[in-house]
Amino acid sequence: MPILSFLLQSSVIRAICALLSLSLCAAPAGYAKEAPAVIKPGLQPCAGTQVPSPKRLSTFINQAALSLGVPSAVESFARESIEQLSQHPPFTGWTEASADYVPLGPGTHSWLVMLQEAQVPIGYLIITADEEGGYMLSEYGIGSDLPYSLNRLEDALAALGLSLPMDPRMNQGTSLTVETFYDPSSPFWRISSANSPSLYIHGITGDLLPNTAFTSKALTGATNEDVHTSIAAGLVSSASSWAPAAAALGKGSPDPYSNLLWKLGTPRRIVTAESLQPLLIAQSRSAVIFDAGKLNPLLAGPLSLTGSQLWSRDNQVMMYVAASHHGIRLQRYLPSEILIRHGQFYVQAQETVRSLSLGSP
Repeated sequence: MPILSFLLQSSVIRAICALLSLSLCAAPAGYAKEAPAVIKPGLQPCAGTQVPSPKRLSTFINQAALSLGVPSAVESFARESIEQLSQHPPFTGWTEASADYVPLGPGTHSWLVMLQEAQVPIGYLIITADEEGGYMLSEYGIGSDLPYSLNRLEDALAALGLSLPMDPRMNQGTSLTVETFYDPSSPFWRISSANSPSLYIHGITGDLLPNTAFTSKALTGATNEDVHTSIAAGLVSSASSWAPAAAALGKGSPDPYSNLLWKLGTPRRIVTAESLQPLLIAQSRSAVIFDAGKLNPLLAGPLSLTGSQLWSRDNQVMMYVAASHHGIRLQRYLPSEILIRHGQFYVQAQETVRSLSLGSP
């Protein structure tokens, strides 16, 4: 009997440990009620966490751009934005973060700024050149699954029977050519080889994109320059001093697939940021779902919107929306202007979200 009791107790302990382990890995960064669930230095990341290597990533981007260095205006705008954001949660951990810069195509129109603390990824910014010679804050975010993760890219290529070269600078003509690109709110990879059509893979989800759906024209019918000009009015820019307020974060589910009843609902009529903001109030238990229909692959939709952050200067206000993906430890802050232009918004009733969290049918 003592042996049987010991075995039963051991089984219970192992079961409890397994449940605790699963719950830790399942908690997305930044969504814990007490504090953001950022991986701490010295701890091993949960299974599936994408930890990018800036040094290895740098071998897959424009070497000519790297040799020219990071423009001082980009570094200055990035430092200013990081300093301002770090004054408010959930970005307070950015105060001591180190930054790595990666140019994004075409050319060096955009830059990815990867933030790390003790070599652990904690957030990012994407900065894009505007038509006036300045720069815009295209998006930013917090979490460990940063855009352009080579781990996620390798998984996507493996599913296609392909693999990355260990070092593309030693390419002998048989390896794949890997390039990083950025379109408004759409980071992606272009994978090319000598004898095959190019492949396009989303830089966050790792999903294969249809070749015809990956240009700016697919989004708006305009050229890339026209797109950046048209959205510039909805982005924080380096041309003037903008200041962020504290992010208003709700308690809705960060997973758009946690409850699919929104698909049966009627989309809200949203035409301005002012009409969207009341749906994203702090502490709200409602989940707002963004759905872009046929453009979902390009915009990585559907997205769960769980909050917003306002930037202001004088009498002007810009709003970025906190957006989350299914199965990815990342909370992106995207310009409300882009989401309003290219999709619809559904709101789950508070009763639905509450019953789901309690395990009710």
